[in-house]
Amino acid sequence: TLPAVVLMQSQARGCPVGPSSGPLRLSACGASLIPTGGRLPAGGPAQPLILSGVNMWLHYYHQLATAAHDVAWLRRAVPSANVIRLVGLYWNDEDPEKGMECATEDASQGYLDPACVAVLDRLIAEATAAGLWVILTARAHYIADDDLEGDDLWRSPTLRRRFLAMWGWVAARYSSYQRIAGYEILSEPRTRETAPEHVSSLMRDGCDAVHARDPRALCVVGPAPYYKVFNFDERILLDRENVLYTFDFFVPWALVTADTGKGDTATFPGTFPCGDVYLSWWRDYCGSKDQSVRVDAGWIRNAIRSLPHALSSRHNVPVYCNQWGVKGELWADHGRLA
Repeated sequence: TLPAVVLMQSQARGCPVGPSSGPLRLSACGASLIPTGGRLPAGGPAQPLILSGVNMWLHYYHQLATAAHDVAWLRRAVPSANVIRLVGLYWNDEDPEKGMECATEDASQGYLDPACVAVLDRLIAEATAAGLWVILTARAHYIADDDLEGDDLWRSPTLRRRFLAMWGWVAARYSSYQRIAGYEILSEPRTRETAPEHVSSLMRDGCDAVHARDPRALCVVGPAPYYKVFNFDERILLDRENVLYTFDFFVPWALVTADTGKGDTATFPGTFPCGDVYLSWWRDYCGSKDQSVRVDAGWIRNAIRSLPHALSSRHNVPVYCNQWGVKGELWADHGRLA
């Protein structure tokens, strides 16, 4: 599991200042996230919340005996954690023999397998009872990529209609639950061929589907491909309220996936080819793909400030990093704990 952190909070005019009816929710007010509803105390202003927590995968919780204790262990190990990003709506995502697949043909059940929903119910109830917020996330490996025959979310009207219906059904089901922070429409869309405005169109329709059922919850969206921070710009912004914009930060990939025991020499701080750091966006930053780039704490701060933080500042919207980290196989003496 990897941390999720809101990067910027700024109090905005017009934010809610007291309790509202309905279950406890997070709402976007400028670049701030404000709790509303539930059992918030009457009187004083609601305080902006900074999200900090971990990712959890539903099939681990369902299939691994030890994972059944993850919420309790999280509470003990990281008492300050306040959110889980629950990757649990596997929709045309997994080989059933290898993981957990939730998509069905049954419209009456939201195109979701009741067995998946039952596990979702348990984990959401357990997490929220422990005082954690939940971001409920859909993952659609097979149909969020580019299919040459058009059998994907970008080209198939049938898949798109069912996907949006699924989200409406899910938001209706959990609209009465406490501490639903938001609904993340499509984790890490894999498409590299679809125009950004078409990706944003799907995200906007997803937001409309969930907000029709649970309007005070956040709608969480990010850029293709794979939520890459170098594509985190104005093209992802939606003409909708109550949206939280998200990105990944696995940079540089050669470092965060390194296995020192197998001979990988990557270190932090360290020097990397520009193409390894900025990937297909290297031309925006370097004169050549092989140009050396020094990656250290200063470089990371500058990347965050100049990309997601800058977008948040320019448009007064909330942003957050949903995943960052390095593999445990990167030894400590190579900078894993730096």
